[in-house]
Order: sequence, then C-alpha cells, then structure tokens
Amino acid sequence: MNAVEYCLLHGLKLAGPEHPALLCAQESLSYGALAARVSQFAAGLREAGVRPSDRVGMLMLDTPDLIALHLGAIAAGAIAVAMSSRASAAELAQILGIVRPAAVAVDAEFADVAASAVAASSPNTRLIRRDPNWPPGRRFQPPRLHRFGASCATRHSG
Repeated sequence: MNAVEYCLLHGLKLAGPEHPALLCAQESLSYGALAARVSQFAAGLREAGVRPSDRVGMLMLDTPDLIALHLGAIAAGAIAVAMSSRASAAELAQILGIVRPAAVAVDAEFADVAASAVAASSPNTRLIRRDPNWPPGRRFQPPRLHRFGASCATRHSG
C-alpha cells in the first residue's frame, strides 16, 4: 500500500467524494476533487516523460497543488522530492546534483532560480511549469517546449 492508496483512495472510500480532504486559506478540496487533481498531475508527469522510479522535484508554493503533485508523482510510479522554496540557486544546484530528478515542477515564482540550478548541476532535468490558472483538467501547461539552455526546458502556454 502506498500513500495514494492509503491517504487518498482509503479516505475517498470512507468519507465519500464530497467530504473535505484538504483545507487551507486559499483553497479547499474534497476527496473527489483531490483525486481528480492527482490524476491530472500523474497524467501530466507521464506526458512530460516521467517514468516509474524517476525522481520528480517539487519547487512550489505551499498550496493544495503541492500535495496533489506529491501524490500524483507517487501515482505515476515516481519518487516525489520536495525542495525548499527558500533555497538559493547554489543550494538547489547541490540538491539537484545529489537527487538527479528527471523533472522538476516549479511555480512561476521559482522558475528563474530553478533554471539556474538545473543548468549548473543537472542539465538533463526537465523543468515543468505548473500553471494554477490553466483551465480545469490541465494543471501543467501544454506540451510545446521552450528551451532555457542546451538541455533543460519548460512547458509554457502560447
């Protein structure tokens, strides 16, 4: 049994889809909404080329999407790696050099520091930008890639 099965699916079965699963100041999610978002993130990670046993870094704001992405990575068979939003580019480069994630999901606020860190120590890591304003059903931006450097890219709209 993994965290998705125990925390999400077990809770969904016991409490029902409309019961609150996550409560925070900005947004609350029911078990049903959380399960849908976890599925969206898992699908987005797979689309981005994340495979089972890959590591997925998360450099995001403290929102329900951070939890949903963590569970989505697990649902995709990947290993979720939370990274501190307070880390400098040099500190992130050290972390990335050790972790060697296949992808790092970032919020726009952290895209520049993440790009610097990836370029410095983990050039094969893909940067995936999370877009909370994207229409429901798409939490990652569309698959067109924009190159930061020789071998790291980010998804973006437009």
